[in-house]
Amino acid sequence: MKTNYILLFALMLMVSLKSSAQIFSGRVIGENQLPVEYATVALLSVPDSALVGGAVTDSKGVFKITAQDAGPYLLSVSFVGYKKFVQRVASSVEENITLIPDDLMLDEVVITQRLPQFRLDNGGLTTKVENTILSKAGTAMNVVGLLPGVLKKQDGTLEVLGKGVPLIYINNRKVRNLDELDRLNSENIKQVELITNPGAEYGASVGAVLKLKTTGNKNDGFGVGVRSVVDYAHKVGNNDQINMEYHRKGLDVFGAFQYRLEHLKETGESVQDTYVDASWQQKAQTTDLGRNISYFSQIGFNYEINEKHSLGATYELTSAPRNKMNNDNRTEVYDGQALYDVWNTYTFAGQTH
Repeated sequence: MKTNYILLFALMLMVSLKSSAQIFSGRVIGENQLPVEYATVALLSVPDSALVGGAVTDSKGVFKITAQDAGPYLLSVSFVGYKKFVQRVASSVEENITLIPDDLMLDEVVITQRLPQFRLDNGGLTTKVENTILSKAGTAMNVVGLLPGVLKKQDGTLEVLGKGVPLIYINNRKVRNLDELDRLNSENIKQVELITNPGAEYGASVGAVLKLKTTGNKNDGFGVGVRSVVDYAHKVGNNDQINMEYHRKGLDVFGAFQYRLEHLKETGESVQDTYVDASWQQKAQTTDLGRNISYFSQIGFNYEINEKHSLGATYELTSAPRNKMNNDNRTEVYDGQALYDVWNTYTFAGQTH
């Protein structure tokens, strides 16, 4: 009899777990009411926006995502040339999701004519970048972040839906620092291949591979490129970069220098209540202010023997000589409603030379 109760309890538990799963499905269309294929749909948790699940729309614009826990969630839908759609959802999406053209890029007529071309292969998806609106994205990082099934996270890292962090290659050379994607101009990219079922040559733990191929239609000679980005948090920061390259037949000699200034600010607050013979409360407010200055330099060469074989070497040097972090912690102690004590703690950290 005891065994029967255990089996019944296990069955009820399985049914309960299954019933708690939520299925989010819907259809993505453009303003012309036509389905949007290859749109990236992500289900994010609230409030930290962590990835719960995701999908890429099919030829009919339809997607389906399963979540193990009940909502609410944030549903994010993105596709190159259109504004990102974000909506708070608690259950399945029943109505069509209409994407609106991004006026900062192009109007819908031109978008339709210059949309990137996708090709499904056995191992994944190849996206043509050259002569499409993706070539105007600015950097390779921006291009990759707009690819179907790829998410650019808030911390600047990349994730492939259901596959985790991808390995990245540029012209069959492994990328070891994501900053390299920020230094590659989008107009120099021919195509990007997303492999979602990589072979054993990439390692058993690798779930996805991104392979970028540059245009390769360079003229012999010397070239210089300059790029500057200004951002604002609580203070103005900037990222300045200069790239130099010499090309002669199959030989490329290249160099780069980058200066980056970042300002950081984080605030936090905590409250602790204690009940003994009286009611005590301790409030702590923390403010962290940081400034990071870094330099990056690179020099290298690459020689293309033929389409499948090349050799080269790269030397990189990164320096962060002037980083500092200031911490201001204010603590207040209350005896009931009356202020009992207050103190401030200041901490300074950084290079001393």
